[in-house]
Amino acid sequence: MAPGPYNRIRADDVLIIQGDPDGILRLREDLGVRERDHIDVGDTRLDSADVLLVEAVVPAGSELVETTLKENDFHANTGINVVAFTHHGSLQPGRITEKRLGVGDSVLLQGHRRDIQRLRRSRQLLVLDEVETAPIGRGAVVTLVLLALVLILGALHVMPLPVAALAGAVGLVLTRAVKADEAIRNIDWPILILTGGMLALGAAFQRHGLGQQVAEWIGGMGGLGDTPWMLLGLLLAVTAGLTQILNHVATAVMMTPVALSLADQLGYDSRPFLMAVLCASSLAFMSPIAHQANAMVMGPGDYKYRDFLRVGTPLTIVLGIAATILIPIFWPFTRAL
Repeated sequence: MAPGPYNRIRADDVLIIQGDPDGILRLREDLGVRERDHIDVGDTRLDSADVLLVEAVVPAGSELVETTLKENDFHANTGINVVAFTHHGSLQPGRITEKRLGVGDSVLLQGHRRDIQRLRRSRQLLVLDEVETAPIGRGAVVTLVLLALVLILGALHVMPLPVAALAGAVGLVLTRAVKADEAIRNIDWPILILTGGMLALGAAFQRHGLGQQVAEWIGGMGGLGDTPWMLLGLLLAVTAGLTQILNHVATAVMMTPVALSLADQLGYDSRPFLMAVLCASSLAFMSPIAHQANAMVMGPGDYKYRDFLRVGTPLTIVLGIAATILIPIFWPFTRAL
């Protein structure tokens, strides 16, 4: 029987309640009630062991970004209740379903285990809970074998490493370790387009003599032509600076002909200068656009530009100094033949 308005609630009484998530959460906080795993009602056991309470984050690219849960009819589509919502680490009171979601926002979800699993597969929200490890199956064994073959073929120079890697990827599809549509879907097209565009830009950079001009400008700064060590440090600093405002791939493509021209101008072997470009273009710590990984964590981590500068600047300086010292030791400045 549903209790009437005059029923007295005593210690250890059990209430079966139903309502909107805001009201249930407020009831828990205001009255200090606690949840029970199960309760026996006559011959029936009401069990909540299948109900999970998990946190999830809105990722970049989700269809939920800049929409409300009400607009997406989230509960009807997923069967999951949203209990709480935080924006940039701040708990948002009021009607949760009418709050607009942004990248990096967190929601507290309550739902059945199967609904949570279905939500995790949809990738519209990143569920932050423990993931049960699946046993190693045939696909994992095939993947490891093909990876080993790619590395062995590349190391023994049986075939170029890019060709071996492409053959390994085709092998994964042919053995059905990866579905063809899944492989196509996981290709990062923006990165491929960016890399292709930067290669064309680097070719134009070299064809029109811009690399030679930049090399002459670096070589003529402060009369450093007779001190290759200082020129190496300057090349490394310029490359690291460009990496922060362009992209590590773009910078490497653009500065490689500069390094070759600088080595040719000084009459030295090009390897130490090429290693300077390689190392400096990897110092992508000071801005979110320097590397795609930085951009991926900026939203969920609620990072600002100043956070990258505050942490990345000293790290870049330390690694830049270390590279300037160590590169000539491992790749000495030798006169080109």
